[in-house]
Amino acid sequence: MELSTEGTFDCFFFEKNLQGDIVAVYDDTGYRIGKYVYDAWGRCTVVCNSTGFDKTILESYNPFRYRGYFYDIETQMYYLQSRYYSPDMGRFLNGDGYVSTGQGLLGNNMFAYCSNNPVNEVDYLGNKPGDLFDTPDEAAIDFARYYNAKSINKKQEYGSAIYKTLAIDITMQPAPWYLSILGIKEVPKFTISVKYSYTFTFVGINGKSVLPNIFTNFPIVSTIHTHGNYDPKYKNEDFSTGFMKDIGWSNFFRMDSYLVTPGGFLKKYTYKNRNNSNKGISVIPANDIPWDPNSPIHAEWR
Repeated sequence: MELSTEGTFDCFFFEKNLQGDIVAVYDDTGYRIGKYVYDAWGRCTVVCNSTGFDKTILESYNPFRYRGYFYDIETQMYYLQSRYYSPDMGRFLNGDGYVSTGQGLLGNNMFAYCSNNPVNEVDYLGNKPGDLFDTPDEAAIDFARYYNAKSINKKQEYGSAIYKTLAIDITMQPAPWYLSILGIKEVPKFTISVKYSYTFTFVGINGKSVLPNIFTNFPIVSTIHTHGNYDPKYKNEDFSTGFMKDIGWSNFFRMDSYLVTPGGFLKKYTYKNRNNSNKGISVIPANDIPWDPNSPIHAEWR
C-alpha cells in the first residue's frame, strides 16, 4: 500500500494470516504500526501500536481487511464483488441471484454468509459455488475452496462433475446511424463465450466413496471429488488406482479428473497425458483451500 503525502509516497506492507485476513500493517522500516483484530464474522477492531501515529491510515486509508475483502468505510460493510456483506448481521445486504445453492435447507437462504460457517469457509465473489468460470481449473479451485472444509469436518467424500456451457454477455453500444435518426441512441451487443461450472454434489455415506454427480444436460469435461479427512489407513492424499477407482473410472470414460486432498491440494489427472512420466497427474496452484491439520503432507509442503 502506498500513501501519497505532498507529492511523496509512504510505503506500507500487509501481514496476512492463513485465512487471508489482513492482521497487521508495517511501515517501510519494518515497524508494525498497528494491527487488526477480527471476530469470526469479520467485525474489526483497529489497534494502533504507536501513540504518535495517525490512526487514520489504519482506519480509513487501508481498504483490505477480513479475508482480504474490500472494506467500505462509509457503510462499514465488505464488498464481495457482487454484493455487500455486513459483519454485524453476519448476512449479505441483498440476496444471491440464485433461488437455491443446493446445500439443503440452508441453501435456500440467499442472505446467509458461508453457510453460517465463517471460521472454515470464505466467499470471495459473494455468489454461490458453481458460478461460471473461464477454465475447468478455475471451476475446480472454486469447488475445492467451498467443499473441502465440509468434507474434512464431516469425514465424507463430496463428488461433482465439471461441465461446459455457453454464456451470453449483453452490453450496450452506440446505435448505427440508420437507427440514431429514429432517436435510438444505444443497441444491445451479444457476446457468446464458453464457460465452465460444476454440478451440485453427491455426498458419501459413513465415509464411503462417492460417485460424482454427472446428471446434467451440459457436456461434462471432467469429474471432481474430495477425500474427506486425513486417515493414515488410506492413501487419501492421492488418486486411488485400479478398476472402479479414481484413475480407473477416468480411463474408462476417457475423461480428466480432479482430486481435492485432505492436505489442501488440488490434483488433476489429465487423461491424454496418462503415459507421461508423471502418469498424467499434476498439482493445480491454488491458495486458500481448506486442509486437515492432521495431514503431514500439508505440514511438509506448506
